[in-house]
Amino acid sequence: MKRKVSLLLAVTMTVAALFTGCGQSGGGSTAAAASGNADKSLVVGTYGAAATMNFNNTATSIDQVACYQVYDFLVDYDDSGKLEGDLAQSWDLSPDGKTLTFHIRQGVKFSDGTEVKASDVKFSLDQTKASAFISFILDSMDSCQVIDDYTVQLNLVAPDVTLRPLLTTGGVIESEKAVTAAGDKYGTSVDTVVGTGPYVLTDWKNGEEMTFEANPNYFKGAPSIKKFTLKTITDVNAAMIALQTGEISIYQNDIPGIAYDTIAKDAKLNIMDYPGARFYYVGMNCETGPFTDIRLRQAVGYAVDRQKALTAAFEGHGTVVDFAGMPDYAGYPGDLKIWPAQDLDKAKQLVQDAGMEGQSITLKTYTNSIYPKIATAVQDDLNQIGLNCDVQLVEAGTFNTDVYANGNSTIFIAGMEGDILDMSSENNILLLTSSIGAMNSPRYSNTDMDSYLTQAKAESDNAKRVDLYTKAMNLFAQDMPMVPLFYPSGSRAYSKDLVITNKFAARRDMVYAFQWNQ
Repeated sequence: MKRKVSLLLAVTMTVAALFTGCGQSGGGSTAAAASGNADKSLVVGTYGAAATMNFNNTATSIDQVACYQVYDFLVDYDDSGKLEGDLAQSWDLSPDGKTLTFHIRQGVKFSDGTEVKASDVKFSLDQTKASAFISFILDSMDSCQVIDDYTVQLNLVAPDVTLRPLLTTGGVIESEKAVTAAGDKYGTSVDTVVGTGPYVLTDWKNGEEMTFEANPNYFKGAPSIKKFTLKTITDVNAAMIALQTGEISIYQNDIPGIAYDTIAKDAKLNIMDYPGARFYYVGMNCETGPFTDIRLRQAVGYAVDRQKALTAAFEGHGTVVDFAGMPDYAGYPGDLKIWPAQDLDKAKQLVQDAGMEGQSITLKTYTNSIYPKIATAVQDDLNQIGLNCDVQLVEAGTFNTDVYANGNSTIFIAGMEGDILDMSSENNILLLTSSIGAMNSPRYSNTDMDSYLTQAKAESDNAKRVDLYTKAMNLFAQDMPMVPLFYPSGSRAYSKDLVITNKFAARRDMVYAFQWNQ
């Protein structure tokens, strides 16, 4: 495979570094795993219910995790964090970095028995490019061209060192035939979901559970675990009890700090630890409403006690940050310390200067158990500076439509995960003008920011990228479209009846990454 952009090596190396010290997991042969467990069904706990199985309509990690079970990407990471072909057997990059050609594996079948062709790849990538939620993945793609049945060419508007890593998190390949036949109903029922992945969706009780069975014709080999159910458990305390009693064997969310020691000491459970990649923040609508006044945004910036928010949500297990990005991210600009310390007096004065003293604002967030805890902490801070803040909890679909798609919010709490460990991962999505209406939740627009981020994404020299991201993050702290909060520590708990065979895939909650332990 020709990888002519050197930064990709740095990206994949940082992915591999994720798992240094990952605990209490091991390998295991397929033969041993299959012994006595061939017909055993697994129950997996998830903190929310998927709303769609059409990947291009997914707006939450809950939706995407469900989709990961039934779809494949063009490229993916192996257990060591090395980028490898998935549905693409190999790829070529032109010397100017603007033409990326994928060679598709022959003989791979969708779950309806039809073969994957380059036309399906083009159709899927075009759908992703047009998606209201994940189009950012293909921002650099100008067009997609079918060369022959097993070759597809991506024509880029500019070199993009992050495109292939991004294709490991988005741009799944769906069946053109199935999607076209189902239309808007695709991905809304069992009979409309057609993928190439390790599992096939066989039952779906909306809001409650989804059942998956192994795809016997999976091109990487049939999974060891032949059947599993994703069970929705919205209450984290109930989920911890379910883990301990064996009601569920895997929990697809981080273990809360208050329960960590108990789960870690349970003789029936293992924990895989890793540096967290989910960035939490307080966003403010920069396009309409009271937060178009930078003084009010600055007031919130001075008011929010970010350590208090981390303690409220994760009992302090995590890292408070001044911008989206961690030290192991490619392009990381260093320890800038650009965010101001909490100063309630200054915040009160800014509220008065903005003419908002005593005014009501609504802080919107998800109903998920973590977000209300953050909201309560932030609400307290805002009430202390003269604002009358109330919290509105809404389900994920409503939140995503209101905040991301329509900008129907003033201030809110949200989070997103940067799977490729690159500074572009969150910042291009959250801060580019072109992402307004998709994932630019603050609806922030600054031409200088657009220039810095666009240049950095195309730059193969990491030192130059660092300089560009330094400028971008200093501008971010100046404009304050959001208050950066923290990255919680990452963890996944699972039964000792299981072993992990691919840590990167397990971190992304792919059940295929697990096998029975004898």
